[in-house]
Amino acid sequence: MPAIHRRAASFIHLTTLVIMTHSALMVLVELAVFPVFASIITMLLAFVVIVVHPILVKMQFEEVKLVISTACSMGFGRSPVG
Repeated sequence: MPAIHRRAASFIHLTTLVIMTHSALMVLVELAVFPVFASIITMLLAFVVIVVHPILVKMQFEEVKLVISTACSMGFGRSPVG
């Protein structure tokens, strides 16, 4: 067998091997990459909770204060005996 045919045959065998193991390699790559993306998403979620949650709590507190002050100004906060 001439050298060119041996090289072509080895290339074909290599290509066949890559095609056959492609899905297994992709599974390994996905398993290796998944923890990285999961940790990034977890950090973003934690950041959103830390930054946005106090703002929402403060807004709700201000809303409760507004409702109480509005009720008091309309006379609902006064004692009927008073």
